Amino acid sequence: MHRRASSDVLAAALRDASRALSGFSATLALAEDPLRLALPTLPCPETAAPSRDLLGAWAALYLQAELEEAGVLAAVEALVAQRHTLQLDDRAAAARLDRLAWTARDYPSHDERTALFAQLFGFGVTPLRLDFPQRLLRLATAVVRADLERQRHGNRPGPGLISRSAWQAAAQDLLAAVAAAPAGSLLNWARRIHAHLLQAFELLGDAGLMRQLGSRSAWDSLGRLLPEDGAARRDAAARRGAAGQQLLRGLADMPGAEVPDAMAVQAALRWLAASGLPVPTASLPLPAAPPSLPDTAFARSSSLSRAAIERARSWA
Repeated sequence: MHRRASSDVLAAALRDASRALSGFSATLALAEDPLRLALPTLPCPETAAPSRDLLGAWAALYLQAELEEAGVLAAVEALVAQRHTLQLDDRAAAARLDRLAWTARDYPSHDERTALFAQLFGFGVTPLRLDFPQRLLRLATAVVRADLERQRHGNRPGPGLISRSAWQAAAQDLLAAVAAAPAGSLLNWARRIHAHLLQAFELLGDAGLMRQLGSRSAWDSLGRLLPEDGAARRDAAARRGAAGQQLLRGLADMPGAEVPDAMAVQAALRWLAASGLPVPTASLPLPAAPPSLPDTAFARSSSLSRAAIERARSWA
């Protein structure tokens, strides 16, 4: 039961990403583009707010970036690259690996994803956007503090002016970053990486592969492929990604709201806890500890790939 509850944490986040990405139109003002390049205009952050669909794509990319840090795609891509050396008993599982290899060019490579996530969120060895984690930290902290003040003031309609200004300013700061991003490219990246992630989880949940590994679920398969050390860091990345996606998707409602809604507060609390960061405290008790994701391990892509390959080669 614990393992099933744990799996639901990330499964729900992936379903949220699927819903967000399915509602966004991929065609952007073709009639106004005589060359039919469909290049979107860059809005001014001070005068234009990103649409909810664009925020959904941005939030999904954040979840994907955290899963990249956890090494989910790297493990599966290592299996695909070494599929001819694996001693698979199940023909259907072998055929699925071949299909993943044939379609690999349809999805961003590891290097392309790394460059993208460094640019958007400051992830990776050579981050290009060091300010994003600080912006998200300011937002999460301000949301929790505003809710604490609302509770202290009892029946008053909202938090004090300072707390309200702080969390709304933090929200506007992140909205400006999203508004400055290329909308068409952002959606395309989010959709392609999301599709690749879903394929990866389908492979890990393949019945034949699970029999080969002796696993009971996709999560269990991944845990058997990855090194055992670093499980806490990997689990934290997945939980942080799920909470961060929910918090970022709620940005559209924050600037004009009197108080942060309950979902935003809970997402902020979960993100801070998963990040190992201090949580503002007062009369507001912390929620029950979120269920940890299955015991999987974190490792940088190079060591992760080697470990996955060596583990797979021992399946005789």
